Order: sequence, then structure tokens, then C-alpha cells
Amino acid sequence: AAAAAAAAAMDLATVVTALAQGRNAFAALVERIVLLPPEQLLAAGQIALSALSARNPTPSTHGAAEFKLRSKLFDVLLAQEEFFEAASTMAAMHMESVQLPPEQAADAYIKVAETYLELDEAVDAEVFANKASPLMADVSDRSLELRYRTTYARVLDANRKFLDAATRYYDVSKVSEGVDPDDLLLLLGRAVTCACLGRAGPQRTRILAQIFRDERLQSLETLEDYRDHAAVLAKMYKGQLIRRHELEGFTASLLDHQKAICEGGFTYPERAIMEHNIEACGKIYECIALGEFATILGVTGSVAEGIAAKMISQGRLSAVIDQVDGFLTFEASRAGVGGAAAKSPGVFTQWDEKLTNVCRLVNTIVEDVAGRID
Repeated sequence: AAAAAAAAAMDLATVVTALAQGRNAFAALVERIVLLPPEQLLAAGQIALSALSARNPTPSTHGAAEFKLRSKLFDVLLAQEEFFEAASTMAAMHMESVQLPPEQAADAYIKVAETYLELDEAVDAEVFANKASPLMADVSDRSLELRYRTTYARVLDANRKFLDAATRYYDVSKVSEGVDPDDLLLLLGRAVTCACLGRAGPQRTRILAQIFRDERLQSLETLEDYRDHAAVLAKMYKGQLIRRHELEGFTASLLDHQKAICEGGFTYPERAIMEHNIEACGKIYECIALGEFATILGVTGSVAEGIAAKMISQGRLSAVIDQVDGFLTFEASRAGVGGAAAKSPGVFTQWDEKLTNVCRLVNTIVEDVAGRID
């Protein structure tokens, strides 16, 4: 009954009066509000913030009290799984209006970023992760540092920057002190997921090699969501072809943004596997007919040719497409597992060199004949 009476007293007039009386009066009012039961606290807190916003449209002079009130509202809303309202309440705080220690300010920014990630709002999450970034140099709290590093990896993951995310997840998964080994194994699983979803190329090759050598990799089979991940990563690292049916367990565990449609009309796992299989073909074949190449990828000839052409143009695949005869010739040295010997130059490279020599010889003859005529 006393709490209900206190809540009833927190009307707009009370808040306005406290604001008019100055910083100490409003701070005292906030101290009363944060002691209220959750539902009454939410009602009174919103009234106080509305009045504060109306009176101070610019960053508040009541910064410390406002921060305390928003922090309490955030905790209550988060406990009720009202993620959007929680994030919005804390995000509206002008941190520059209150002198907070670096750890407290960083913690607030990271909380907001974590909450936006629960809503799959990657853009907003990245904004607040970036705000926390310059503060981390002055943070000594180990757990807060790990939360920041994990949050930033999740932001990269949510933004489909899978290879950067894989590197971040893997770095955090190697922490050995003060973290539950099960949590570290979960982070390793996320690193495997992102590594497998990344674009084929040197960066992915490096992170695949790092994870493949990790003795914890096989332990992922004990986690329901990562049971098939070790096998998929091993095939990618070894340059083996992967069939679609081998991805069922892997794909089923992916989050929505990891299964989204990307350019070309493929999902991210479909694109990743096709690009991997193109690289794998380069370890098996010196030269392959485009029709057979398309059959291996499970797409039409024009689609297969388009994907290979894009990888070549981006410098992620060294090969030549002969559209006249319908062949794809792999030119670059493709090291096998453990650094196998490089393959010899492709037939088209040899042909170009011979053609160049013939042209030079013809030019020499023409110049010699022209000189004699003169």
C-alpha cells in the first residue's frame, strides 16, 4: 500500500517541481523512483524522463540522476524481455552530460549493443560497439573486455562480415583464465560457422588452418548445434568437394541472417559451398569442361561460369575461361594439404607464351624484309 501511494505521488507536477528546485531535488526524486516495484517504477520513470526531455531538450544538466534512472529502467525492461524499449531507453542517454569512469561508460554502451543484437539490429549495435571501442584502452575489468570482444564479433557476424567475425570469435575462444570452458567451446563453434560461410580466398584459408589445428575442434560434436561443423570445416581445409546433403546439419543450425539471400539469389551457405567447390576443383583438375564443372556445382553452365568469372576478377581464383571451347583452366599454384607442390602452368599460359614468341619472330622478319627493300 505504501509503494502504491508513493507511485501515485510521482505525477508530472511532482517531477516538474523537483526539476525547478534544481539538481539535488531531482536526484532525490530519482532515488525514490528507483526503489519502486517494477510496474510502478516504469510508469513513474517514464513520466520523469518525459518531463526532463521537455524541460531540457539539449543534453541534461541532471546527467548523473538521469543516468541512474535510465540504467534502472533498462534493467527492469531487460528482465521483462522488452528489448527494444530497453535499448531505446539507454540509447537516449547523452553520456557526455555525465562524467562516468571509462568502465561504467563502456559497460553502458556494450549493454545497448548487446540488446540491439537480440533484436538483430546490427547497424544500431555497431554504433554503440564503436562508441565503447575508444574506452576499452582504459578498462581493466577482464570480464568487460571479453564482453566487448564477443559483442564486436557478433556485430561483424550480424553484418555478414563472416571472416572478420570468425577471427574475432576464435581469438576470444582461446582465452584460458576466468571463463567457463563450455562458453569458450561455444565461441569456437561460432568461429567455425563464420569461417565456413566466408568468401573463398587467402583470408579464409588462413582462418581454416588455424581452427583445423585446434585440438578442441572435435569436441564440437558434443554440442547439438555444432555437431556437423568439424567435418565441414575439415573438408574445406583439405580442399575436398562438399555435396549438398553433407550440409543439412550445418545449415539447420544457422541463424536467420546467416541463411539470408545474398547476391546471385543464393543463400550465404550455398554461395560459400559453391566457391569452396570451385577452389576444390582447382586441386583436382588442371582443365575441366564447363558442363562438367556446372554439374559438380549443381547449377547451370552460365551460372557456374559467372561465379568463376567473378572470383577471377576479384583475384580470388587464378584461372582462365575459354568460352569458345567451353573449358576452365586453373593456372595458379594450388598448394595441397600441408603445402603440396605447385602445379605446372596452365596450357593457356603456355600457349600465350608461344604465341608471343611467334609474333616477335614475325615482327623481326617483317623489319628485315622492309630494310632490304629500302
